[in-house]
Amino acid sequence: MENGRKLLRGIALAAIAVIGLGGIALFASPSLAADSRPDVIRIDAIGQLKKKLEMPPAVFLHDEHTKALAAAGKDCSVCHTAAATGHTVKFQREGDGTDPKKLEKLYHNGCIGCHENMASDNLKTGPLDGECRACHNTKLPFKSVQAPVKMGSKSLHYLHVSSEAIVNPADPQENCGVCHHVYDAKLKKLVWKKGQEDACASCHGDKAEGSKPSLQTAVHTKCVWCHENVAQTSRAYYTSQAEAKKAQAPKSNKTLTAKQIKAEAAAEAAAIEAAIVTGPTTCAGCHTEAAQSKFKQVSPVPRLMRGQPDATVLLPVNNAKRPVGAPEAGMKPVVFNHKAHEASVDSCRTCHHVRIESCTVCHTVDGNKDGNFVKLADAMHAPASDSSCVGCHKQTVMTKKECAGCHGAVPVMAPGSCATCHKDVKGITAAQIADGSAFELSKEQLADIAAQNVAEEPKPVKPLDPAEVPETVTIGVLSHDFEPSVFPHRKIYEALVKGTGENGLAAAFHTSPLSMCAACHHNSPVADLKTPPKCASCHGIQADKMAASVNKPSLKAAYHQQCMACHDRMQIAKPAATDCAGCHTPRVN
Repeated sequence: MENGRKLLRGIALAAIAVIGLGGIALFASPSLAADSRPDVIRIDAIGQLKKKLEMPPAVFLHDEHTKALAAAGKDCSVCHTAAATGHTVKFQREGDGTDPKKLEKLYHNGCIGCHENMASDNLKTGPLDGECRACHNTKLPFKSVQAPVKMGSKSLHYLHVSSEAIVNPADPQENCGVCHHVYDAKLKKLVWKKGQEDACASCHGDKAEGSKPSLQTAVHTKCVWCHENVAQTSRAYYTSQAEAKKAQAPKSNKTLTAKQIKAEAAAEAAAIEAAIVTGPTTCAGCHTEAAQSKFKQVSPVPRLMRGQPDATVLLPVNNAKRPVGAPEAGMKPVVFNHKAHEASVDSCRTCHHVRIESCTVCHTVDGNKDGNFVKLADAMHAPASDSSCVGCHKQTVMTKKECAGCHGAVPVMAPGSCATCHKDVKGITAAQIADGSAFELSKEQLADIAAQNVAEEPKPVKPLDPAEVPETVTIGVLSHDFEPSVFPHRKIYEALVKGTGENGLAAAFHTSPLSMCAACHHNSPVADLKTPPKCASCHGIQADKMAASVNKPSLKAAYHQQCMACHDRMQIAKPAATDCAGCHTPRVN
């Protein structure tokens, strides 16, 4: 091989036992026997420059190399070029260039050269020159699986915000500027601007654009580099503390054996490593569910402020600026309790899914390119979207078993529910909305108006007193092979009321004491549910063709469908759907 491969001879990677994909030493490490790995990297830089390849892209197991480097006291700089803001993601270079042969030589000299150096020192190593298929292999005994890291999680984000190890040179009291930045066109550099912090994905996309790196490159460069620096700084601090403590300790006349000295040194090193508080630097440390389950959880998370109001007023369409001939909008404004919603979600990106801005920055009444042509009404009300108000509410109630039992039968946006949010706002008149003057109110004025309305909101409606609910209801109109079924009406009603207990959505949208009754008595007016009609009023004993056309099952099917489906959604195991005797006592002839 070329002399360039000998340049890495001084790097003692004594722990490497990797990448013998042709059977050379592939599974020498137990960790390589897993069915899936988060660190499988296919090196395809040459393929992007050269259309036709002689060999498939090489497979690289990143964590195995990282562990080996750490064991030898080395870091990422062995493979990745150091830069002012971290290490480059590419191997021993900043850019790919345009010469595929030059790039091929760089990889072979770097990788195989290192393996050869180790082999000449009688160390266990990876593939050597001529063992091409060991790296260039398409058949792997494991899958590449990476669990996404949710940096937007309030708990994980707060751990970084509150960390004393992350120091912003521009303002030591606020460390947001260590991670968040914007491009200043005048200064021609990245700077931190307080109050403009946003998600990385708001600027960085899937692919690099000019000098702006891709999201993957930006995140890995910034995060891993920072974790490494924090670990190195911490290690140096705790090492100096340990040495100072050792120097001040009284001298002992006891003579230690070489084995005891080695054991003490190992214990001291272990104590130093245990004291270091930093983030992971391996693929598995971030991109596995097992590792993420061990992330420290802060609860409750102190509110993260970015200039957001406690509440604001969402104004309807400005009719004064509607095009001539366009229909006027008639919806009333919405008082949005921002603080309450913050407490109920895990990330700001639940709603602000692209940028932390008002929805109207991207979404317009008629839709445009900036908002991916999603109209404002759909951004707020689309039932299938996790980011819309209605969609989020629907997802919330359908994932909570206490709510799903009823809301599988009652739609989230039931008739009349619009008025729960869209209503008269004290401090803004209909005339102000009609002539457009309401839209001239400042953010501070809207926040003050919203705060006043939130403070004066009526208390949630109390559900109907269980004493007013029949204790049992006997269902016997269809009894034939079984005795009439005795339905524990009050017990079930009390369980539903208890299940919705402190639920904020239930408090806001259950606007009638009889709201809880609407799931079973699903087509009766809510006001009449204190004395609802019998199920047989709508469902006949025999289903007819007309009934089937409007999805109206027979009486027997309606009873079973209502009860069994509710039990299924609420995860009630007993009685089982096939256990007839669990509800009906068999009739003895």
